[in-house]
Amino acid sequence: MVKLLLTLLTLSIVVACQRPDQPPTDKPIDAKAGEEVIEKEVAFDDDDICVATFNIAWLGDGKSDRIDRIEEDYKNVADVISQIEADVIALQEIENDAAIKRVLKYLPQYDYFIDNNAGAQNVGLIYNRELEVEILDVYEPVTTGNKRLRPGLWARIKKGNFDFYAMVVHFKSTSRYDKGEEGKKRSRGIRRKQAEVINHWADSLLHNGSEQDIIILGDFNDSPVKKRYNTLNKINSKNLEFVTADLYSCKFEKLKGIDHLLVSTSAKERLLAKSIGVYNLHKAYKKNIAKNISDHCPVFARFDIKKTDND
Repeated sequence: MVKLLLTLLTLSIVVACQRPDQPPTDKPIDAKAGEEVIEKEVAFDDDDICVATFNIAWLGDGKSDRIDRIEEDYKNVADVISQIEADVIALQEIENDAAIKRVLKYLPQYDYFIDNNAGAQNVGLIYNRELEVEILDVYEPVTTGNKRLRPGLWARIKKGNFDFYAMVVHFKSTSRYDKGEEGKKRSRGIRRKQAEVINHWADSLLHNGSEQDIIILGDFNDSPVKKRYNTLNKINSKNLEFVTADLYSCKFEKLKGIDHLLVSTSAKERLLAKSIGVYNLHKAYKKNIAKNISDHCPVFARFDIKKTDND
């Protein structure tokens, strides 16, 4: 089983979000400085929908940014997005509209929405213009009352017979900036509360509304299968499942991933076999190039859109 999992993860570097029954048609580009890396438009499939999440670390607009990026770096970010061939991508750490526009000018098939309420680390969505997308609200309860944290972003998305609620999140991290064990304990407590908020949001929709298809995407800053200090175990496993729980970090290969897709039971029935994966940009690009793309990698899965809508 371990050998099989490693094989599938290796394949995911190459085939990205292509249909699982198709052979790989493109290999990742080993980009060099000054090289044009956008070679083709994304080919969207009519029979399913590819949903992804991507934390583009500190993506700024080119003015006093935390990570200084030249134009080639924005092209490389666009190339990664092109390689995964996703219909909709949840984004984290986007400074503003101007920042994402510097990427999307190379990807004209996408439209976008960025929430501009969290300083330089906003959440957002980019999506194929052919999709039906309705941005419903910025979901403040995810901040747990802390103005320094990122709210969620709530949308309704439809392709074919599959319509679902999507929630984009970016939970509190536990990092070197937390002062001592008390600081780390505090950050874990906040993240646990955020998990409870999202769990309550999903439960309310499932029990009080007709829509049963929910996909929560984003940077959870934790692994749902971590044994020590697991802050995501407040998620109701009867209604929701981290379908990406077994993926490993692309940058720290011995650690479980923190970027996830959390789906409702109904939505999981549409999940296509062997379609879950991570595009490892740290293997697709040289180190000096990858560092200016992101320290995260896109995580994705495909869902059937032909089955009759069950809600």
